[in-house]
Amino acid sequence: MKVLGYSTYGKPSVFTEKNIETPVINANEVLLRTKYSSIHPVDTIIRNGDFSGGAPLQQFLIPGSEVLGEIVEVGSAITDFALGDVVIGKPGRGGYAEYVKVDQSKIFKKPANMPDEAAAGFSAVGTTAYYSLFDFGQIKTGETITILGASGGVGSIAIQIARNEGLYVIAVASEKNKDYVLHLGADEFADYNDPSQLAGLANRADVVIDASLFASSAEAGVALVKDGGHYITLTSSPAAPLDKSIHIIDMRRNAEMTDKKAMDYLIDLHEKQPIEVKPTTVYPLSLQGVVDAHTTLEAGTLSKKILLKNEMN
Repeated sequence: MKVLGYSTYGKPSVFTEKNIETPVINANEVLLRTKYSSIHPVDTIIRNGDFSGGAPLQQFLIPGSEVLGEIVEVGSAITDFALGDVVIGKPGRGGYAEYVKVDQSKIFKKPANMPDEAAAGFSAVGTTAYYSLFDFGQIKTGETITILGASGGVGSIAIQIARNEGLYVIAVASEKNKDYVLHLGADEFADYNDPSQLAGLANRADVVIDASLFASSAEAGVALVKDGGHYITLTSSPAAPLDKSIHIIDMRRNAEMTDKKAMDYLIDLHEKQPIEVKPTTVYPLSLQGVVDAHTTLEAGTLSKKILLKNEMN
């Protein structure tokens, strides 16, 4: 089967294509024929070597923590899934491939009324939004939440969860995305490029979720939190302010924060009020496709979710 990965850290050009044996599953796993592989900003950060501590890569690394695929083989211990089921899979890595094996605890049936492209990029941003609000932000009905990067994948779902939980939602994004975030349910909007608008948000939020791409709003974001409030960052932590006491939390999930817990909530919410997922743009699951996709993501000029499509399907 075809896979896309790299043996050294660096620019998107480090990607190579290989043909390897199709994975062999155990009793608790399924084999998926990939329909779509989702690309996340963290994929580019890892590829650049930013998490390596300067150590060289010791293996051929195949990225891809989230796929949508059709089950083509079922482990002997599995009873809740069958051949032909289309599922969201969370393999951890290895998703830039024609076939992926996934443990049964990491697969979820695609909501029937959710389009394939939307479902392919739904679980990672959805679970991140869920845990940033409930476990790290400790949200309560009636609180005010400010979401930085509100038009992105995590931010857009965080708006919809916060609205469902009865919070007052302030969305911070670019002016071009104002109508979009208000449509999702935000009560108020601010343009992150306008210092006067950001100044008007100072010390208003009980919780700030920084879902901005590559933490682009980190330093300005801490000014928006009330004294005693929570600032949740998905990438890097800003410096603590000197004039107030806030909880700056670098989001790192623990073993109890399972995909299942979050996905059960998200699927229930979707059935009650369909979750709108960020629009997608699709590249082929090919060497040129993955290089172009990573290059586009790093350029920061595209506001859509990026997927790789397995053209063999």
